[in-house]
Order: sequence, then structure tokens, then C-alpha cells
Amino acid sequence: MYYEPFYKRFPEIAKEETRRLLVFDDPDLPDDEYALLESYCSEPHCDCRRVFFNVFSKRRKQIVAVIAYGWESKRYYQKWLGDNNPDILRELKGPALNTASSQSELSSALLEKVKLVLKDKNYVKRLKRHYALFKKSVVMETLEESKNFPVVSKEKISRNDPCPCGSGKKYKKCCLQKDEEISLKNIFKGYNQMTAEFEETLDERTAGEIAHDNIVLSELRKGSSIKEALDAAAEKYPEEALQYDDENIDDIRIHYN
Repeated sequence: MYYEPFYKRFPEIAKEETRRLLVFDDPDLPDDEYALLESYCSEPHCDCRRVFFNVFSKRRKQIVAVIAYGWESKRYYQKWLGDNNPDILRELKGPALNTASSQSELSSALLEKVKLVLKDKNYVKRLKRHYALFKKSVVMETLEESKNFPVVSKEKISRNDPCPCGSGKKYKKCCLQKDEEISLKNIFKGYNQMTAEFEETLDERTAGEIAHDNIVLSELRKGSSIKEALDAAAEKYPEEALQYDDENIDDIRIHYN
């Protein structure tokens, strides 16, 4: 299973929507800007619904942690994997340091920061949207190369076997290409539907949440600090108020940039 950087297929979206962590005076991490560079599985028939964060340090100019995260339930990954091993399922779902990747001395602390970031439901929705876009791109690319794509069938049919349609021709000379195209088009249809579902979820914010965020943005434009903006919004919409502290305030500030 190969994970490909999101920015390679969607550089403009990645430039605008990649999450960055600005760290200052933190007891566990040096002052730096850490970019969460997303990578997704490029297997067209795989629907793992996971992202790998390659955490890039701006000062060091290198990847300092690789963190895996799956947004579905453990039951989903159990069915997808066909295995009920709790250790494997825990790593699949994450967030967790990827055991197959090299990690730095900062990786454990960065994992804790990423856990906080993933509490932002809008950010998780963004990851789902990126995943759907990425997988659609993979499937479309594979459709273009369908002549060289191996057939996926419940029955193992060799290219040189008689075609099961009864024509008397070899499978490769008869229905192979059609079966490949049908298989890939079905996958494409599934991802197209999934993308539509993800886009719908982006519009599920309540009127109160939208009004709260509008007040925060308005206060920030006036020159208020992020804490002052959050307090002003919380005063009018206490049920939508975001809880902040010294540990997560930078992440919240980035959310409103």
C-alpha cells in the first residue's frame, strides 16, 4: 500500500488548507512551525479512510514525525481488514505514530498536539473531503490506464481461459476489457457518491455555530486578540463557545486564519 502526498495531486488546495502548528514557549517542543502534510493511499480498490501526517519542521527542513489517523469506527476497520486484533485496530484508527516510519525525538510530543487538533470537527471534515478528492483522482487516473489494470473478479479467470460468456474466444480477446471498465466505473461511482456525502456534511453547521464564528472573525478584523474574539462570541453564543487554554489557543487561532 503506497501513500502519496496530497499536494502532488492538488497543490493549490494543499497550499490553502494544510494545517500548520505554531509552537512558542512549549515545554515539550522547540519553537517552530510544523506543517501537517497529508498523504493518502493511492490503491484504487482500497477504501481505508485514513491519512498519514508527515509532520514537517520549518526550521529543521525535514519530517520529524509520521502520524496515522483513521476517522472511522473500530468496527469499520475490523470489517475492512478482516482482523479483530486490538493492537492492529488501535494503530489503524489512531491517531498513532506509524511504526513503519522513522521518528524523531519530537514525535511523541507532536502526536499529543495532533490529538488536540483532531478535536476540531471542521478539520476532520476537511480531511474527509481531501480523501474523497484524492481517491476520485486515483480512480479516474486508473480508468485512463484500464487496459493495463488487472481484472478484479470473484472467480479467478486467466486471461487465456475461455471467456465465461460462451463466445468461444479467449477471455483476453473478449470480455476482459469490458469487465475491467465495469469494475472501475463502479468504484468511481462509489467515490463520487462518497464525495457528495462529505460535501453535504460541511454544510451541517448550525446557525449558532455560524453566527459564533462570524463574531470571532469580525472581532479579529477589528484587531482583537484571539482570546478577546472568542470571549466576545461566547458572551452572545455560550452554547457554541470554544474552550481554550494556553495549550490549544494557537491551534484555534490557526482555525480562524
